[in-house]
Amino acid sequence: MIFCMSFVFVGCAGMSPEELEDFEGGLGEDYDPEDSESLAFDMYGAKVLYRPDSYDYDAGSGGSAENPTHYYGKYAWYILNDLYGIYGIPNIKSEESPYYTRLDFNDANLPYLYDSIRYQVDTVGEVSKTRTQNDDGSWSEAVTLGETYVIVGADYTNGWNWSFNYDWVTLESLMQQAFQYKQDGSLYTKINNSEVFQVMIESIYDSVYDALYKQIYLGAPDQNSYNQNSDFVKALEYAIYRYALDLEPAEVIVTKNASGEQPYSVSIGSQTVDEALASVKELFEKVGSYVGLTPRQMSKLKTWVRDNVIGYKAKDDFNYYSEVIELVHNDDTITYEFVTKDDSKSGNLGRNYDEAVNNIIDGVCQNVQIGSADEDGSGTIDDNFLASEIMEYAGNTFLIAGDENFPSVAEGGENKYYIKPLEYQSVVLMLKDETPIDGMYIALKYDADGDGTEEGVWNEEKYLDIIVEMNYYSNADNKLYTIASQQTRVYDGPFDPYHENPPDMYEDAGNVYFYDWAACGDEGILKHLDKEERLIAGEFKTDIGDGVLMTDVGKVGGYALPPIISNNPLILVGTSEARRYYQLLEPGEDEDLDGKTYVTGRLNPKKFAGSDGCDYVEITYKVLKNHQSDTSKNYKFYTGISFIY
Repeated sequence: MIFCMSFVFVGCAGMSPEELEDFEGGLGEDYDPEDSESLAFDMYGAKVLYRPDSYDYDAGSGGSAENPTHYYGKYAWYILNDLYGIYGIPNIKSEESPYYTRLDFNDANLPYLYDSIRYQVDTVGEVSKTRTQNDDGSWSEAVTLGETYVIVGADYTNGWNWSFNYDWVTLESLMQQAFQYKQDGSLYTKINNSEVFQVMIESIYDSVYDALYKQIYLGAPDQNSYNQNSDFVKALEYAIYRYALDLEPAEVIVTKNASGEQPYSVSIGSQTVDEALASVKELFEKVGSYVGLTPRQMSKLKTWVRDNVIGYKAKDDFNYYSEVIELVHNDDTITYEFVTKDDSKSGNLGRNYDEAVNNIIDGVCQNVQIGSADEDGSGTIDDNFLASEIMEYAGNTFLIAGDENFPSVAEGGENKYYIKPLEYQSVVLMLKDETPIDGMYIALKYDADGDGTEEGVWNEEKYLDIIVEMNYYSNADNKLYTIASQQTRVYDGPFDPYHENPPDMYEDAGNVYFYDWAACGDEGILKHLDKEERLIAGEFKTDIGDGVLMTDVGKVGGYALPPIISNNPLILVGTSEARRYYQLLEPGEDEDLDGKTYVTGRLNPKKFAGSDGCDYVEITYKVLKNHQSDTSKNYKFYTGISFIY
């Protein structure tokens, strides 16, 4: 790699674990980074955010093993509860809900006397004439009725995908009593006096159907009775977990059962609901990345609910007939002849599924807690945070000499200065003073099985694709600059930037090289470059937020005394302010990653603003993953700074 600079620089390379251990005084009281050219870069250390081997999601969201939060289950219950409140029979009380628009035509009560979850009102008609069937089967001429009436027709074959047999109750179906006439698969009710009919329906609703419907559809009487949730609620919880893992849910199949049996049955793919939910929860515990839900996953959930819970067949369209003839048959049954369709009154009953689903999924977030509310957020399920940990490397221990800083897991355990293999998300350089930084080599190594690597040997079948970015936050500008970004492929093998035959596509056999910030970065960064185009970064305040981000390396060792590398990492949980200091990052809609995705984190610049804040230089790592094909892959890798100047 050939480049030229207009100034002379002094670079800083790191030391091996053995050299650090042999250094006089270690990093103890006598440690002075200026004593060695190899330790000339003056830092308190490096603060690292990473995804841990395991994470207790109950503890992370404010619960415990004895009292789990079940936040995805509660969220599912609230979503279906509100869908029921809007679309369940007879929806008279839902006028108070902000989730629908009421259509006002002739008799404004009529559109709301039905259950659109289990059937669809598709016909409203004004019956003004009657015809009688003669003994020989012929029909009399139409005669005008002395008193006209309105009929409402419901199609019982056109309900939601997640529906159940309306005739399941042991009592004779209450709505079967109300809908008196059947014709061509639809049931019709005669409304002589709509106010009387409404009172009758409302009475049925209050006395019997509300509690019965909730029992069938929701199972649990409230969001806290988790073990009583219906298969409907469990299936939605399953879908939420899948989206939280960036996976598509398997098909949920709902079957209406015959009268007298369980009113419905649900399966997910080839599994029962309980099996599928247990499986996805187990997977989430292993490979989950955050607590709560992100806007991108909630958007996917909205589409899924519309397509799967409701289904494309569910519509609120109806035909209005201004002239309908009553047909009285020989056996006294009544059917209807629809004569004149009035398109000006035909239309939609006013319940906008898109609007309702969007508003519900957004609105019920406020009911599900995953952490403490504070001035920076609500602590509810949409106030997500990373399921990550923070550790620190004291002094210059994150500056490496070479592959010897990246031993196998077993070998590394023998030396307190070795770099740990982790799924790194963010590394912050905690500079002691205002420091010019002209360029940086960032080392990367992937040891897929953790048992070490062989010199000059790479396995091109095993690799990680990683986007490495360099961020600089200017406290003076109150602005975060991404001044460099590079995607690289890291193969299973040694860190050997000088090997003569590295694998194809391997960037410098392990180094990602950033320099010339003026060319790479946002034009605004030029404000922070001196005449020689040098980035001048300010001191990092290790006690930011009263030390909320400090581990034992800072609190106990003061970044010079042991521990040199964190023994007790800081866990991000919903009850700690530390979670607010990092932002969750996932791909944007316009980010083309060839079918892959990532979840990572970086510092939240808002927490470093103002007179109490500071500048910072940060490396972020976006490990690109294909969840669909390999959810159990080991994403741990080694990284460090091999050269900085």
